[in-house]
Amino acid sequence: MPTSALNKKEGSARGLLGRRPDVCLDIFRSSRDAVILADGQGRVLDWNKAAEKIFGYKKTEVLGKKFHNLIMPGKHKADYFKGMEEFRKTGKGKFIGKVYEVVALRKSGEKFIVELALSAFKMDGEWHSMGIVRDITERIKREKEGLFEKEKYEQIIRNAVDGFWLVSAAGFLLDVNDAYCKISGYSRKELMGMHISDLDIEDGPAAIKKQIKEIKKHGHLRFEKRHKRKDGRVIDVEISATHLPADKGRFYTFIRNITEIKEFREKLKNAAKFPEENPDPVIRVKKDGEIIYSNRASARIFSQLKKENKGKAYWLKTIKDSLKDGEIKTKDIEIGDRIYSFKIVPVKRTDYVNVYCRDITEERKTEELFLQTKEDLRRAQAVGNIGSWRLGLESGRLLWSDENYSIFGVPKGTPMTYGKFLEIVHPEDREFVNREWQEALKGKPYNIEHRIVKKDKVRWVRERAELEFDDRGRLTGGFGTTQDITEEKKIEEERLAQKARYEAIIRTSIDGFWIADVERDGFLLDVNDAYCKMSGYSREELLRMKIVDLEARETPEEARRHFKKIIVQGSDRFESQHKRKDGSVFDVEISASYLEGGEFSVIIRDVTERKELDRSRREFVSIASHQLQTPLTIIRWYIERLQDEKLGKLTNEQKEYLAEVRQSATDMTKLVSDLLNVSRVENGRLKIELEPANFKDLIKEIVEHQKKRVKADKCKINIEAPGSLPDVPVDKSLLSQAIGNLIINAINYSKPDDCRVGVKIRKKSQKYIISVQDNGIGIPKTSQNRIFEKFFRAYNAQRKKTRGTGLGLFITKKILEAAGCDIWFESEENRGTTFYVSIPLKGMKQKKGEKQIGT
Repeated sequence: MPTSALNKKEGSARGLLGRRPDVCLDIFRSSRDAVILADGQGRVLDWNKAAEKIFGYKKTEVLGKKFHNLIMPGKHKADYFKGMEEFRKTGKGKFIGKVYEVVALRKSGEKFIVELALSAFKMDGEWHSMGIVRDITERIKREKEGLFEKEKYEQIIRNAVDGFWLVSAAGFLLDVNDAYCKISGYSRKELMGMHISDLDIEDGPAAIKKQIKEIKKHGHLRFEKRHKRKDGRVIDVEISATHLPADKGRFYTFIRNITEIKEFREKLKNAAKFPEENPDPVIRVKKDGEIIYSNRASARIFSQLKKENKGKAYWLKTIKDSLKDGEIKTKDIEIGDRIYSFKIVPVKRTDYVNVYCRDITEERKTEELFLQTKEDLRRAQAVGNIGSWRLGLESGRLLWSDENYSIFGVPKGTPMTYGKFLEIVHPEDREFVNREWQEALKGKPYNIEHRIVKKDKVRWVRERAELEFDDRGRLTGGFGTTQDITEEKKIEEERLAQKARYEAIIRTSIDGFWIADVERDGFLLDVNDAYCKMSGYSREELLRMKIVDLEARETPEEARRHFKKIIVQGSDRFESQHKRKDGSVFDVEISASYLEGGEFSVIIRDVTERKELDRSRREFVSIASHQLQTPLTIIRWYIERLQDEKLGKLTNEQKEYLAEVRQSATDMTKLVSDLLNVSRVENGRLKIELEPANFKDLIKEIVEHQKKRVKADKCKINIEAPGSLPDVPVDKSLLSQAIGNLIINAINYSKPDDCRVGVKIRKKSQKYIISVQDNGIGIPKTSQNRIFEKFFRAYNAQRKKTRGTGLGLFITKKILEAAGCDIWFESEENRGTTFYVSIPLKGMKQKKGEKQIGT
């Protein structure tokens, strides 16, 4: 198919979905089921994320290709092709409008069971199809576990001597046991998804279909078949199949390999001639009970039978009756701990019979265990809250299971009719239920959900029915299931409520909003009106774009690396710039979260005005700080002249006042210096110049300098460093400012009567780590996430009388990050704090700018 044609069709399909935003939201993006759009030729037009996950094909691998070649096993393609022509002409077909369990194929070649629902729609004058596919592998597994208690299931099925099948209503194998794998020579993986007709060499699909109807009609059948092993050898099998309407109409089937028995039966014809060779007991008895022959194998059995006196009168009567009517009689007798089946065969034109015996102990045990599963089924209905019913045509009664009575709140055993059933249906739903039932009587599938009133409380139920009709279209029978889905409905209602809340919030939000597909390079799946207004694009235009098409700051490669970071972290908050439709750029603050299913949820805030205000504020602070430097210098100079008393002697009170004024001027100078440093960092004007320095010597200088500044004679400062360290390129002024701030804080917030500060230098991996530790007041947990903010001081720090500006840690973090270094801390209130600074072994990162720190 030409690419242009495919793109046109895919665009048309998206146009259809665009007219139905609820379908787009609920099916294509949120659905856990695979959703496939195809044209009349079966070529894929769209393929959602769930389809990629279920089948293993990326959307790009399947577009334009015929889906039946990808996901249908080869042997089922004939049915598809048969109905294809009719679908192209009329939009109708065997599977259209119905739900089926079928076998599908993954990219890996694995077969698995799916539930398929197909619908048809006309577009551009052609019939198209939409398929919703649900992988029910796990559901089948859960249902199987619900029908059998685990221990009994394993005992009966897994360890059974006989083979076992779990068969779908259509005749596909859903489960097999190891015994059947051994009988057939196939592995369990190969058998899964096979149809019964793939193993039966006598009957094709049509004959199998008739036989399935017979089993449904009688509920249970036992018959013989001939199966083909994987190696081509034909074997005879005896099949015992039970139909369970309550379990989606599936069949529980035991298969016994009777090849040897069949061969033995042939040999049995000659057993009278060669009775001594028969491994089973054989005797010949006259009608008066006289034994005229017995082989060696019969000696022990019949001696024990005689000893236990097992119904002598019965034997004589049965022998006489057999000789009289010429019919073979059978009787099963328990002897000791074994069970034997006796067959009494009259010999024509004589007065005696041959009696053949067979040990059926294991066979009987298996059958008894299987009968036990019927009780398990009853209990499973109660556990799964699923009831079943059958329609009695002659009486007009509904035959309900115990669980069905429980679901509807009707006393068990109460005679039920359709009219009584309708009385329990919620008044607002009766018309709907009755209409659907009348349609079902005409052949429409009956699969509905509705409300009932049970003991004055409203409950929800899901009802399914399978009605049987004769060749003239007359109803011959019917059965169905009822499931209480009240809890499911509550969950669904809550989901819809959440969806409505979500849509209302997103629709009315002032901030922009995206949902983006991670795996498709940030392809936008949803946007709100607020972002359309921000960017100048329409919603339709944005839904054809990717994040990288709008990003103005990060290159596509940087953006993709950022995607990976968000996936690893789970979320991220950062600032960037976006491009409008008119080409202009605006500042944004992004809050992105990674969602399960490979999508990003992104909130975008236009911060252009705020950034402009910040720039204006920083410029004002920078200008004001520069203007303050000169008068502060003059003030300090005049104070110093007055204090040296060259202009006259001062009283003690005057000296005290001048000292206070001088300290205030010094504090103001420090604040101005800090504000200028903040301005340089935020405006990107900070210059970082590197020169080789020895860490050990440099740290000693910084410690001594800070001790003098804060008069920390009473504070013990201990320095730990390796014996020798190589010179490292650093900005001495910047590092002195950063480490100095940390040491001053450590001294200021230590215990005044026990001030201990530790400065340690160590090498770790590809970095040098400098730590500054104190034993002071610590940082409260509630304040730790704000400790590097401007002007922030924790509540316990505010009680300390220090002359800090509240900018030290903010500046320290900013200048270190600008130089390619990191800073972090560990702290516990009343136990002290340790700050860590990491510097790469290769040194700091040089940066061009206008001013160095503190100048």
